[in-house]
Amino acid sequence: MPNKSSLPDDQAAAALDDGPGLSYDDSVENSSTAIAIIDEAIDDDSTVNIMNRNYTAAPNFDREDMSMPRLRLAQGIMVEVQEGNAKPGDFLLEGHKPVREAILVPLVGTKCREYRDGENQMMCQSADAKIGIGKPGGECSTCPLAQWTDNPATGKRKSPACTLIYSYIFWSETHGQLVTFDFKRTGQKTGQTMNTIFERYKSANVAVTLSSKLQKMGPAMVSVPGVVVTDVPRDVLDEARRSFF
Repeated sequence: MPNKSSLPDDQAAAALDDGPGLSYDDSVENSSTAIAIIDEAIDDDSTVNIMNRNYTAAPNFDREDMSMPRLRLAQGIMVEVQEGNAKPGDFLLEGHKPVREAILVPLVGTKCREYRDGENQMMCQSADAKIGIGKPGGECSTCPLAQWTDNPATGKRKSPACTLIYSYIFWSETHGQLVTFDFKRTGQKTGQTMNTIFERYKSANVAVTLSSKLQKMGPAMVSVPGVVVTDVPRDVLDEARRSFF
């Protein structure tokens, strides 16, 4: 597998965006992960006494209690590609086979920022792309990490260390469920196209086809997302609306 540190900055950053997860050995080095593994190992009861738990149809979960399945664009150095289970340019969703295209209905979107260190650890993030929480934190508009800079070695502009993300929750007609997809780095321009489509048609009133193409970045080829408006039956839009609202 290629060493991410040997790739040019932009390629390494793009790879880290959707990079492989931790191996077992890496995981157990993290104390909280090791505790979770041990806890699962000793929790071998085959039944649960439900009278000891306060189940309800309205449990009032907060944001941090929930997660949304993430649709990812496969890059060449990802684990799934290296193991032969996917090809660069495939779209990956846990529990589903890789697909080359996905029919999506946009429901809600947001603009946010993330800054990660060289080990891909989250250092600072902003839910609204305005105020960062973490290190360095503060106003994104004046943060040096959010600015484009000149690269003296190449004479070209260097992208910000902090990543601007256009994130959407979609109904995936292809997968039959809700998914999130992030447009960032090499996909940022496509994200702007998606923003324009969303502003024109609004929520659950349009479907798009999400596809990919290869784009040369230095010596490497990187998969880049693309979107186009797609005609779908009205009942697909109705189903998308019911799935979320």
